Amino acid sequence: MDNTNVAAISSGDFHCLALKADGTVVSWGSNQYNQTNVPPGLTNIVAIAGGFYHSLALRADGTVAAWGGNPLNSYSETNVPVGLTNVVAIAAAGYSVALKADGTVVTWGPVPAGGPILTNVVGITAGQDHSLALLANGTVLAWGLDYVGQTDVPVGLANVVAISARSGHSLALLRNGSITAWGNKAYGLSNAGPWLTNAIAVAVGTMHSLALLGTSLPKKGASLYALHAVNNKFELSIASHSGSVYALQYKDSLNGDNWTTLPLVAGNGIDLLFTNYLGSAQRFYRVLRW
Repeated sequence: MDNTNVAAISSGDFHCLALKADGTVVSWGSNQYNQTNVPPGLTNIVAIAGGFYHSLALRADGTVAAWGGNPLNSYSETNVPVGLTNVVAIAAAGYSVALKADGTVVTWGPVPAGGPILTNVVGITAGQDHSLALLANGTVLAWGLDYVGQTDVPVGLANVVAISARSGHSLALLRNGSITAWGNKAYGLSNAGPWLTNAIAVAVGTMHSLALLGTSLPKKGASLYALHAVNNKFELSIASHSGSVYALQYKDSLNGDNWTTLPLVAGNGIDLLFTNYLGSAQRFYRVLRW
């Protein structure tokens, strides 16, 4: 297996995925239900997700490819809904989840498919029997089975910039670098205490949790360059990362926090171009990343 030029990685319960810089995917590990049999000709991929016994890949055109299935796709977790487009992020566990550019969520497969109708979502993650959604205002919603409290989002949880879930527990990374955990308390899974204050990324395994530590706070924004306005049209470019989601926001006054969010865009590992037609004499812009 060629494991060079890797842009992103993902782990299922029994297999692993790697997204390469050229937009192709490699997979290894248990192949009991063909979850590592990457479909021939799968290219132009910008994000990957490993589930229990299946895999997902997001194409640059906003469509989703799926393969594998547990067992033999008996729960339809690889049956991507017909006509599903404009997807910017994906997640997988025993089922599949997709985030669309308009901030809505689509799920398919077993529980918790058919969850609440969601809007203003900027991030998704899938546990074994539950899902989490990160909203643009920094709060978290959860749905699905709740046998160990994995959907009991702590009251007052806010300023969240990233989420992760697996099995029966959930993690939220806050803007100040701290972590909040809830759900299964066995094996210390929910023991992210006040001692952990410099996290910049989180990930959950079946029976463990990981935090990437840094020397600064988690980055929510993106570096901008090539800004210019011509003929009442504003353009800017950013260097994006595969697996991240971006949104251009604007407002006409610096007073208040009334930012208008344009449709979400999936990072593709290369430059992203954002365009907006100016609606006033002055306008302020920022790009957020999740």
